[in-house]
Amino acid sequence: MLRRYILYAAGFVILTISSFSCELITGPNFPDAPKISFRDIRKFRVTDRLGNTNDSISIALKFQDGDGDLGLTQEEIDNHPPPYQQLIQNPDGSTSPNPRYYNYYIQQYRKVNEDWVPEDRLPSLKGHFPVLNEGKKGPIEGTLYYAVSFPLTPSSAANAIYKYDIYILDRAGNASNTITTSEVIINEK
Repeated sequence: MLRRYILYAAGFVILTISSFSCELITGPNFPDAPKISFRDIRKFRVTDRLGNTNDSISIALKFQDGDGDLGLTQEEIDNHPPPYQQLIQNPDGSTSPNPRYYNYYIQQYRKVNEDWVPEDRLPSLKGHFPVLNEGKKGPIEGTLYYAVSFPLTPSSAANAIYKYDIYILDRAGNASNTITTSEVIINEK
């Protein structure tokens, strides 16, 4: 009986080690298009060197990508070579915004009464994030952080409620799913 128990235990340990080593060799199996999920949103009140007060928020997203092609190099962010140039030439000779210029897309909504109204901010909240898997190819997962600042002035609306829709692009131009953050109150009184 003891011998049989030892054999079962040894078999279980070998099976567990085999399963673990297979996971280490092959890695996770994520789709090549990025997938994101909302982790959290945090607000901080900061005062700059000049005494100006700002509410800043930090948005955290979890991400997964099967081929690890997330982010732009500093050269691509600074110089915008194809396919990341800001404008693209249309067949009729006109130009239009390049959907691959940014890799972090964020839409801000403000709560007005009970309705969510989209707001376009200047400068745009869209942005770039750097290469996340430098020199490596294969599955990647982690957390992306993104910050938004709200300068507070005497005319700033008190207790303004915001939320955000966000998606990201990988280097191949594949768009992730779109997530919606929870609400955050700016200039809370």
